Amino acid sequence: MNWAGEENNQRICWLSGPAGFGKSAIMQTVAERLNGEGSLAASFFFLRGAGARSEFKRFIVTLAYHISHSIPDSQPFIHDALQMDPTLLFQSMEIQLQKLVIDPLGHILPRTRHMVIVVDALDECDDHKSIADFIGLLVQTYNDLPFQFLLASRAENHIARAFTLDAARSITCFLKLESYNSGQDITVFLTSRFDTISKQHPRLFQDMQGKWPSSYDLIALAVKSDGLFIFAATVVSFITDGKGLPQEKLKQVLTSHFGLDPLYTQVLSHANRDEAFLKVLTAIIYLRKELSITSLAKLLALTPE
Repeated sequence: MNWAGEENNQRICWLSGPAGFGKSAIMQTVAERLNGEGSLAASFFFLRGAGARSEFKRFIVTLAYHISHSIPDSQPFIHDALQMDPTLLFQSMEIQLQKLVIDPLGHILPRTRHMVIVVDALDECDDHKSIADFIGLLVQTYNDLPFQFLLASRAENHIARAFTLDAARSITCFLKLESYNSGQDITVFLTSRFDTISKQHPRLFQDMQGKWPSSYDLIALAVKSDGLFIFAATVVSFITDGKGLPQEKLKQVLTSHFGLDPLYTQVLSHANRDEAFLKVLTAIIYLRKELSITSLAKLLALTPE
């Protein structure tokens, strides 16, 4: 990413896009690359229905913990702040950011190089108000922090509104995935995954003439994906689940209607309909609140595997 590491006034980058456009995959890849370069200060990946990962209350503290490891010189100052006031863990985000991040880094700023904090899926945090307030807090305090912030989410109202203020717009780089043609990237992804399948299971394709799948079929799948990486990833998982010949399952996908709903219907129709499957599906339908896999397994007395 050209934005990361550049000295400019756009200290925040907001990557937005609808569900299924591959935001989390992009954020994971960028975080891994930054970490490899030693430029990742901290990261947090919100996840709806995943307990602490869907809550805001541990968010700032978690960032401070990561910073204490990525910038070791900050560790004694963060430790001292918590020793002096253990209630910091339960105080407002403004106080936590000041005492656990801004103040400790203030002691070592001349020795701190520019780094990036990566935060994914802001829209999957249960506390909408805190997320909007956090964006506002970044805008207020960015001059006190030696970081760039890479944020990703759907363009939900509470988040979009926080970025409409002039102060936020002036320091934010906006990247909208829906305006990017991802067809070629999806084709590359599908080609790579299917090549791997062919190499791992050569006997399944030894009687076939020509390459599998054909260029025509790859293009047809990319068109069906309609920019949704989640469609392409689900197709690959469905075709390679070991429950039928990949060639036949590919034909089924190609002859189905466009969209995720027909694909999910196809995936569910091929699932093993044992007692555990029916329990899980029934629970998902009737539960008012989405649960993590671990919580759902405990509720139904099943093993997470």
